[in-house]
Amino acid sequence: MNKIVRRRERLIKFYDFMWSQSEEFQKKWNPWDLQRECVSYAYFLIGDISQKRLLEIGPGRGFEAVNFVRRNAKVFCIDISVKSLEITRQLDSRPILLKMDVQRMGFKTNVFDIIYANNLLMNIDLHQTMKEISRVLKPTGVAVFVEPLKNHPIALAFRKTFHIAKNMNPKYISYEDLDIIETFFQENKHKEFDFLSGSVFPFYKFGPKWKIFSYLLAYLRKLDSTFLKIFPGLNKYCWQIVISAKNPSKNK
Repeated sequence: MNKIVRRRERLIKFYDFMWSQSEEFQKKWNPWDLQRECVSYAYFLIGDISQKRLLEIGPGRGFEAVNFVRRNAKVFCIDISVKSLEITRQLDSRPILLKMDVQRMGFKTNVFDIIYANNLLMNIDLHQTMKEISRVLKPTGVAVFVEPLKNHPIALAFRKTFHIAKNMNPKYISYEDLDIIETFFQENKHKEFDFLSGSVFPFYKFGPKWKIFSYLLAYLRKLDSTFLKIFPGLNKYCWQIVISAKNPSKNK
């Protein structure tokens, strides 16, 4: 069994475990509240999805797939985790759910208007994945990714010591990785989130219901909006990034 296959099997085992746990457990390690701002911006980039073919890669607990369906998109979800697909099916029967590896998708070329993924790119071969996504995305379509960034100083320490996924050795996105994405898409942009506010993220799982945490997070995010405009060079050290890619290069 080669290295790629072994890693894939470890990822399947890990995410099947994650999605088989209680909702409370999942919220502690995959907290929606900390992503709300990023996801709202991602949805803004996606725009109107009514009657469009939308592929979500890695639906997780299925909440976003249900949201897309309710907005009248024709939703396809793929994942290597059967548990994720099962949970999504329990929430709504309308999305088309397929066990499939994003690095070897079984779709025809130019199929989707929108491709969306949240916390995906750290677990895959970026070059091969972008090649596949650019292949199945329509020439007029858009791909949007919500991802953790690599170089936030507190994130580096937290992920190496306390994070539940540390043994998976995820390859968090860096600015250098954006060059790979640009190889496959002619129009790209990105926006970073949570530099100062990212410093409190590790404490979320100890007290997400603490009012002081919510107040502190909101306050630091307001500071971030000004601070990052004054010091744009610090964007690469934020905790999260939203990437949009358009106009796929099919000949790569």
